[in-house]
Amino acid sequence: MISIVMAALFSLSGCVSTASFYCPNTINVPLLREQNEAHITGSIGIGDGEYGCSSNMYDVNASYAITDHLGIMGSAHGFSSVDDNGINNSLTNSSTMGDIGVGYYKTLDAKKRLITEVYGGMGFGTLNTTGLVTGNMQMYRLFVQPSIGLRTAVFDFVFSVRACDVNYHYNSSPAVYAALLNAKEYEVAPANGSNNLFIEPAITMRLGYKFVKLQWQLMASLGKGSFRYDSFVTGLGLNFNLEYLYPERKNEENN
Repeated sequence: MISIVMAALFSLSGCVSTASFYCPNTINVPLLREQNEAHITGSIGIGDGEYGCSSNMYDVNASYAITDHLGIMGSAHGFSSVDDNGINNSLTNSSTMGDIGVGYYKTLDAKKRLITEVYGGMGFGTLNTTGLVTGNMQMYRLFVQPSIGLRTAVFDFVFSVRACDVNYHYNSSPAVYAALLNAKEYEVAPANGSNNLFIEPAITMRLGYKFVKLQWQLMASLGKGSFRYDSFVTGLGLNFNLEYLYPERKNEENN
């Protein structure tokens, strides 16, 4: 199933017709269970949206349990998207962003397999445009993300919904990006100072054993922005549970 979805999206990415201005990063879903646990995940993926806009993306996510119910998290994210629709004036967008967040988690059963968590935080980064126009803008994001998931020694399954507000501020003159309005209707840039709300449901699955698992995530990004963005993102990566690197740590996963 995973391979079929990935193959389909990669085929779509070969039909790019416009550059994306927003590609959501992989949702960080650590499923922490007790104090001093630490997780890190690295992943790569692709996004797909209207008018064939698509992106190549990468993420590094980390988390740490400060107490038995309080966790912190951070991430680094980047994407690139190229307009290759055959029109002479092409456009390339690339972005880097970092997020930090804090949240509450709770185990719901005696064996600590079923876990619920909610995190909130903020991110900031830059988006650079070259080609038809050349300029850059700052990106800011506020987010909240509740999740519920099953975690075992071999398999994890998580359902999450992230709500976020993405804000853009031009470092270059707004007149630079105004050129897009006269070029192609479907390449309209985000408005300067605009707030753009996205609701992003996702499923995450991990398969492996204890300290390392293969992770796959599929996400939809639902928004009302007038600019082009990736409305579906899928990614593959590796998740490392660092608690297993310490022999003195009590292992509560007996299965």
